[in-house]
Amino acid sequence: MTRISNTFVPLFLLLTYNICSIIKIVYGNGESESEWHNTWKCVPIRLDFCKDVAYNETINMEGGISNPYTDKTNQDEIKSELSHFTLLLRTGCSVHLRLLLCSAYLPYCSPKVEKPITACRPLCEEVKRKCLKHMDTFDFGWPSSLECSKFPKKNSIESLCLNGGLTSLNATKEISEKSVLSTKSKFSKIDEKIYTLNHSPTSSKEIDNHIPCSLGYSRNSKNYFFSQKTKTCVLDCFKNGLFSSEEKDSVEKWMSALSSCCCLICSVALVVSLVEYKRVLYPEKAVVFITVCFVFYSIGHIIRIVYTRENISCGEENGKKYMLRDGSTNVACSSIFVLSYGFFMAQNIWWVILTITWFLNSGLKWKKQTLTKNVKYFHVVAWGIPCAKTLVILVLRKIDGNELTGMCSIGNHHERLSSLSGFVLGPLFTYLLTGTIFLLFGKVVSFKLLSSSSDNSKTFLFKQENNSVGPLAVSHALFSAYILSMYFYEYFNKTLWLNDVYLERPNFYLFLLRIIFEFMIGITAAAWLLILYLPGFCKKLLRKIRSSNHPSPLLSRFSSRPNESFI
Repeated sequence: MTRISNTFVPLFLLLTYNICSIIKIVYGNGESESEWHNTWKCVPIRLDFCKDVAYNETINMEGGISNPYTDKTNQDEIKSELSHFTLLLRTGCSVHLRLLLCSAYLPYCSPKVEKPITACRPLCEEVKRKCLKHMDTFDFGWPSSLECSKFPKKNSIESLCLNGGLTSLNATKEISEKSVLSTKSKFSKIDEKIYTLNHSPTSSKEIDNHIPCSLGYSRNSKNYFFSQKTKTCVLDCFKNGLFSSEEKDSVEKWMSALSSCCCLICSVALVVSLVEYKRVLYPEKAVVFITVCFVFYSIGHIIRIVYTRENISCGEENGKKYMLRDGSTNVACSSIFVLSYGFFMAQNIWWVILTITWFLNSGLKWKKQTLTKNVKYFHVVAWGIPCAKTLVILVLRKIDGNELTGMCSIGNHHERLSSLSGFVLGPLFTYLLTGTIFLLFGKVVSFKLLSSSSDNSKTFLFKQENNSVGPLAVSHALFSAYILSMYFYEYFNKTLWLNDVYLERPNFYLFLLRIIFEFMIGITAAAWLLILYLPGFCKKLLRKIRSSNHPSPLLSRFSSRPNESFI
């Protein structure tokens, strides 16, 4: 009996183990698979772009879980994809933009729900409605991966999604307390985190107010900080973005010397020209107004030097100085902008008038007196257009601070490059093209006249050509061409300079040369006026001095006879 018992017990235990194993395989395979082979696993979000975006875990795409909104399989690839939206994010077009992007590319993962949880359709539509116009500005259409029809219509038990507090596209009413409690009781069974994400009124806004500045400014990102006033990252006024402190100091010295020299020589040229003003006719008179423009242009730079960049192009928040992004609220900044931008654009139009009148006078042989009759139209165009553009810029609040010069101008931040193209590149290109066309026409006509004239006439025409404003207009065109090319250089590279740390910084000497050439236009114009009118001015001045020192013969005769009367 004992031998049978000893034999039966092991057999019974073996049989029991096999039965249990079969039952576990048949009925418990899912649990075993989940424990050992299940790919559904939540992983931490590693990207700064989506860190703390109300959730911090996403699906395990590297483990084989597919994301219906992208074909990327790891977070490194997604980082490259999301970097395309950096500029759009910085516009602040929607507080829900980052939540939409992260929920699509790195969906929320819940251990209790074995499927990716993305944004709801109303949230997608709200973001698209607010941000599409900004994407058009960047020539970047709405991506197919974010097509709103792909997202769930609403958050429900069947299709969980994140609505960011929106219940529909135009939702404005608050959810009733009863509805809230009912919804919470349903979702608490699945994942209370989803309820919190969808009904936290400040979560999205607070997160977007703390966007890491490294997203838009990879180069020297530690020198930027988030401003509550502008709702974006700004450069610390005492730190460096694209240029070094030594380069800024160098520009400061050059600007001081150039603006002082330009203001002085232009003022002297104006005094000389005013004495001879009745003799000055068009096209020469256009040069006088170019000089006037540069007097005020130089004054704007001198004011900037005297008052320092901190008081002109910097704002203050919580005791920290930052480079202004909206200089319209700063009176000093706005005044500097009007002087520098308005008068620089005005002198370009006066140059166009110079080339037109020169063509009519030298090429078509119009009399200078005939040109002078149209002077009122010249003034309306030359002063009216820059005034209108300056006023529009002030109304649109497009003025910002320039890091290198400390001046208040336009298009200094890569988010505002459209302003640079619309108010600087476009006008300067138009002025240069128009003036160059009239210069070429004038030269062609002059050469034809020279070739068809006698030797004596050729000599006279050649001297007249050299004494005219033609060479001055050509030098202006060359300076302007370089200045325009530098603005294009800045326009096409600024975003890369700020966001690609592997790309070289902008060439400082090219920017310095642009500043020098801007002042050289005024200095050259003033020098031309002095060469033309200073000899006559000096002769008149000497004549007056001599007449004051030597009384007239009539007075001398009477003075020698004190006892005689004038009668």
